[in-house]
Amino acid sequence: MLPASASASRAVTETFRKAWEEQHPEGTVICRDLAVDPVPHLTADAHTGGFAAPDAHTPEQAAAFAERVKLMEELERADAVLIGAPMYNCSIPSTLDVDFIVPELTKAKTLAERLAA
Repeated sequence: MLPASASASRAVTETFRKAWEEQHPEGTVICRDLAVDPVPHLTADAHTGGFAAPDAHTPEQAAAFAERVKLMEELERADAVLIGAPMYNCSIPSTLDVDFIVPELTKAKTLAERLAA
């Protein structure tokens, strides 16, 4: 991995973030450096937890699904999302792919809520 100082995508992302903050001083910025703190890949427990009532979750499903919900809610609250990513073999890193999938999984959260009602 290149040092952060040598990354063009990090430099462009940082420039945009600073400009956005200047234009939106009341805004909140949450920075997720997926190289330092990667989002875990979707596990069977996290996936199946979305289709079971919360009171039927195993401890593993409950923990994995809670992390999914946290990420989904963070994205749902966002007014803007800025993604800076390197290109590896003409593709994005797999941990970033997880972030693109998470919003789609909101449907599973809704299903679980309906089952719990």
